[in-house]
Amino acid sequence: MSRKAYFYLAGFIGLINLIDVINNFENLITYYPTSINYASFVWLNLFRAFISVMFIAAAFIFPALAGESLSSEVFPQAKHRGLLHYVKSSFFSRSVSKSIIFGYLIFLIMIGLQAVMFYLGQKYFGVWKEWVRFTQFSSVYLPFFSAFVVGVIASLNEEIMFRLFGISWAAKYLKNIFLAVLLSSLVWGFGHAGYAIFPVWFRGVEVTIIGLFLGFIFLRFGLIVVLIAHYLFDVFWGVATYIFGISPPLLFYGSVFMLALPLIFALIIYFINKEDKEEPIKILLDNNQKYNLEILVNFIILKKSQGSDPRELEKELVRHNWDPDLVKLSMEKVYGNY
Repeated sequence: MSRKAYFYLAGFIGLINLIDVINNFENLITYYPTSINYASFVWLNLFRAFISVMFIAAAFIFPALAGESLSSEVFPQAKHRGLLHYVKSSFFSRSVSKSIIFGYLIFLIMIGLQAVMFYLGQKYFGVWKEWVRFTQFSSVYLPFFSAFVVGVIASLNEEIMFRLFGISWAAKYLKNIFLAVLLSSLVWGFGHAGYAIFPVWFRGVEVTIIGLFLGFIFLRFGLIVVLIAHYLFDVFWGVATYIFGISPPLLFYGSVFMLALPLIFALIIYFINKEDKEEPIKILLDNNQKYNLEILVNFIILKKSQGSDPRELEKELVRHNWDPDLVKLSMEKVYGNY
């Protein structure tokens, strides 16, 4: 049911990535070796970029759909942890608006947490950082757009991979929420260890700690909050120099706009204020699901006649990889409000 939403998001990721390839054209030509034809060099690199973008967009879909399925299975009562609840109700409700605004607070806490860790790291462990990213952004046509693209892609890919999928998957097999958050945070944290920060272990520890914080925010407040906080965090570090430094009005106001985008959307949907109520699941079923529903209903009727406990039967069906929503719907058809 959430497949269409994630396909749209994958398409959006692909589109902004392709636009950013053009935005980064001046960076591309700095690598031009004059020993080959210029046009061939440009078209070959544009083709490589296109293939890379398509792969990134397609690869996003698999952990997203797996994460939604796992989250529904492992955390059946925590509907806000994925996007399925909003697909079945609305993204234009005040609950979404409040989650976005709360994401700004989490972003500020992340900045403060990182500042404290860098202060302690520089004071006691000789930590230092090379500001490579600012140089790269400053070499493109619209630096704030590149920061926007990085923020969107990093927040969507990483929060879905390491929070929605990672925590749900680890919780299912480890049977322990803290260990699930710790494992996903360690993998996420040390996956960032290649940044130009020294000593090299510091970045892994720093991002792991932020990952622990985001993991528990995800469990308590859901996916939308951490998506917004992560987006703002990455965009902020891409545009901070244009906001706090001396820069042309275009770069300053463009940077502020990129940071204000989620807030603008939150204000719009606050006044739209659609009802945050899930539509009946039956209208969302395709033909295969309707067929499977009839199989389940007949099986559950048989089990009911044999005196099976409805809650245990529901758990058993989910363990055997039946769609949790189909299971719930078929159980309600046979047992009512059990």
